[in-house]
Amino acid sequence: MEVKAPQGPRRRAAGFSLIETILASLILLVVALGVLPLFTRAMASNRAGADSTSLANMATAGAEELYQLPFDHALLTVPDGATELVREEVWTRQRERWLDPASLVSGEDVLWRRRTQVRQFNVNDLLDDDETPLPGGTPAGSVQIKEIEVEVASARGNGPLGRGRGLTVRLFKAQ
Repeated sequence: MEVKAPQGPRRRAAGFSLIETILASLILLVVALGVLPLFTRAMASNRAGADSTSLANMATAGAEELYQLPFDHALLTVPDGATELVREEVWTRQRERWLDPASLVSGEDVLWRRRTQVRQFNVNDLLDDDETPLPGGTPAGSVQIKEIEVEVASARGNGPLGRGRGLTVRLFKAQ
């Protein structure tokens, strides 16, 4: 004789009901929406950091290139009658190098602007708090220090740094 177990209510199948699934999805959506702004802000901060690093590298490299030149090199010589030598350059996305703004082709995307300024001084003038630069054409023995200033600024208004925000590197080269 066979004994049968008493039949009770059927056990529910293991798993989630539709309502539980919808509630879990809503909770996950609320959490994701709360975290999403953190990711977008992190991406913007990352881009601003990359731009700041590029800016610092470009300004420092420009100043160091001039610093390595001989004291009387043409790129460090103030023109006769002027008190400073100023050179403006732009960096474009298309050519990825420094160019004279006059050589730009229509439609080129300018990312950075670099302004280089060279002024010359006599040591005695600086010691006497006379920071008036010597004009170009001053005899070679009178010019003992050259100030090299390189400023690189963002040319994009919508970039993380904003238009015109930049970095200036200044150094002095002695004869």
